Amino acid sequence: MQTRAVYDNGVRRPVGEGDVSLRPRWAGGRETLVMQLWGDTRVGYESAVLITDSAQVSDFLEESYRLVARGAESCDVDGFLYRIRCSD
Repeated sequence: MQTRAVYDNGVRRPVGEGDVSLRPRWAGGRETLVMQLWGDTRVGYESAVLITDSAQVSDFLEESYRLVARGAESCDVDGFLYRIRCSD
């Protein structure tokens, strides 16, 4: 099983450049995770901000790594996104 250190970047310390950034934040006595997503839209380059509980993200990642080891993924995510965004 992977350790939490594998995904500490973003959950425990800021990370990201380009279209995705993650940064931890304390709010209301709880550790939260702020995810900012940037991208081209029909009206220009815009962003969305998602805020969630850090512990829940850590639990999700831990379970994901338990089910599929890091590097053992078999889905071509880039190809999938291209197909759904650029269909004929």
